[in-house]
Amino acid sequence: MNIMNSADGRLSCRNRLGTMRYSDQDSGTSPHLAQDFMKTSQTQLNGVLRTGLWSLLVFLIVSCPSPVAAEEPVPSLTDTVFGPDKLWTIHLQITPENWQAMLPTRGLRFFGAPQFGEDKGPASPSEESRAEESREPAERRGGFKFDFRYVRAAVELNDESFAEVGVRFKGNSSYGMVGNSPKRPFKIDFDRYVSGQDFRGLKMLNLTNNAFEPTQLRESLAFATFRAAGLPAARTAFADVSLTVPGKFDHQFIGLYTLVEQVDKGFLRRHFGNAKGLLLKPEGIQGLPYLGSEWQPYEEFYRPKTEANEAQKQRLIELTRLISFANDDEFAAQIDTILNLDNFTRYIAVCSAIVNLDSFVGIGHNYYLYLDPADNRWVFLPWDLNGTFGALGLAGPVDRQIEWAADSPATGYNRLVDRVLAIPAWRDAYRARLREILEKASRPEILEPLILQLEKTAREVLDREAKLPPPELPAMWRMLMAMGEKPPSPIDFITRRANALKSQLDENRQGKPLTMSLGGPVQRDALSRQIAKPLFRVVDRDQDKKLSAAEITAALEALHSRATSDNSSRLSEASLAGEIVRIFPRSGGLFARLGPPPRPQPQGFGAGMLLAGYTRYLANAQQQELPSADWPQLAASLLQRFDTNQDQVLSPEEVTAALNWLPPPPLAFDPTQDDRKPGQAPKPDSD
Repeated sequence: MNIMNSADGRLSCRNRLGTMRYSDQDSGTSPHLAQDFMKTSQTQLNGVLRTGLWSLLVFLIVSCPSPVAAEEPVPSLTDTVFGPDKLWTIHLQITPENWQAMLPTRGLRFFGAPQFGEDKGPASPSEESRAEESREPAERRGGFKFDFRYVRAAVELNDESFAEVGVRFKGNSSYGMVGNSPKRPFKIDFDRYVSGQDFRGLKMLNLTNNAFEPTQLRESLAFATFRAAGLPAARTAFADVSLTVPGKFDHQFIGLYTLVEQVDKGFLRRHFGNAKGLLLKPEGIQGLPYLGSEWQPYEEFYRPKTEANEAQKQRLIELTRLISFANDDEFAAQIDTILNLDNFTRYIAVCSAIVNLDSFVGIGHNYYLYLDPADNRWVFLPWDLNGTFGALGLAGPVDRQIEWAADSPATGYNRLVDRVLAIPAWRDAYRARLREILEKASRPEILEPLILQLEKTAREVLDREAKLPPPELPAMWRMLMAMGEKPPSPIDFITRRANALKSQLDENRQGKPLTMSLGGPVQRDALSRQIAKPLFRVVDRDQDKKLSAAEITAALEALHSRATSDNSSRLSEASLAGEIVRIFPRSGGLFARLGPPPRPQPQGFGAGMLLAGYTRYLANAQQQELPSADWPQLAASLLQRFDTNQDQVLSPEEVTAALNWLPPPPLAFDPTQDDRKPGQAPKPDSD
């Protein structure tokens, strides 16, 4: 869908990938006026905010006519691959040995990772698979820690044949929920073994199996909505897929797939003009947390997909430090200079409109971050959208998803969303984007023709797939599916959601906040209470269920003494976090109740970095080391800020409030992994 640019008098704005450009020779206005206006003291701004300032900011951000759609990329051969009327016939051919080597050798077994009959993955990798593993060691682990390996295969797409491509499985729940069915999600890499090989200009394609989505339309529909809303988003088509594995499958039809464009250098060049920026695909973290001044933990959790230079590394660290530790004035003045807030507010507005909770605003994955070299600001790119429009059972009852509050477009605790929407100008901008999207991108009258076309394209293949025997699912997945309800049709959900949002925006009707369960973010308060209990057992020396300044100081001094091994007077974040983890070995494992007791937690996870983060905040967010002389001051600062009844001690409720206030730790944890050393985080996946 194309939305034409518009202008109003001499003030004009041009939207490129959600970036607003302003020009006015007389006024000299800029989208970063906030940076100049917000350099007022914190004491002054903590009073009544100047109405005129916010009115001006709202005018600049919202009232300038802004198109919904991004500029159209230049047409190319890749355009012939995608579209709502495109249906490809794909035949994958894999040797039995390579099929066996593809099966993951590890994963969250308590979630019932599929066993596929006798195929449980190679007990010891073949020489070929060892070579592949050494080429990219342990690089495939996503949220469920499945370890996927590429193998050689042949593929036919309509009448175009490729004798040698790379193929592997992909996904988290979409892989885990297939049971013994061969309909698993695949990734095809044309360039992996034959340099320069591509399919109509594409180096890689994704075959998404549309798990837990009965209509199999939502992935295509959601990506189309993001594109219509002016965001760079993957293109899609459908595929009729068959599989040959000699001795197992003989040109066997396995079902309808959604063919999804890969976010890679070709995608970046198409949308941004070049691929020189840094591309990230974070996994297992919430709200873009600060992980210290060293690059290694960022590489492990933020998972760069392109090589990062030093300036790009520092740009990410700068962003996370700002989100986690800047005061409100600094944050409001600087955030739009490093994160493209027009792009970000559009992204969260679309997530709200289509209820995209398997994403940054919900579970905390399935998105990309790209540092646009044009203005050195980060932008969000959507990914993996089959759980949209009410299809994600973990998000709760469909009726509650439909009533999800427009003004709370994230579940649980998301520090970036909360802080951006706490800025009145950008809260109003977000609401304006949401209205615009409801009118021009996700309105039922606009999406219904697209749905009808998608249904027409997929109908015959869907009918054949319906005749296949149902898969045998592991017990855990059967339980999860039994807990959920069948999602409504996409058009029914779209209509009801649009009506609910309009009533909230136009009639000030209150929506309902959403929380996630079993695999999604645990409620912030619940996590804080979980950590507060063992904290009291250790710090509350007189066991009166209250923490005094003396008890807090003594605990911090003891931590310093135990965690400083070189007799230094200064304590590093990492050593402090490690000592806290040893004190609270079971306090931070979000999945502990679902499996064996947690192993040592990765750096940045759980109680260790959560509590260490507070000392860092109060000491100096710019320093990697923490002076021991600050401990009494930190204790006093805790009391001053969170002792709400001013009785000079902290109750469990006040400690919980303090923990709620902290930036969250990364939420990556694998209870089945028994060989990770303390301080190690899981290696990235490349979904």
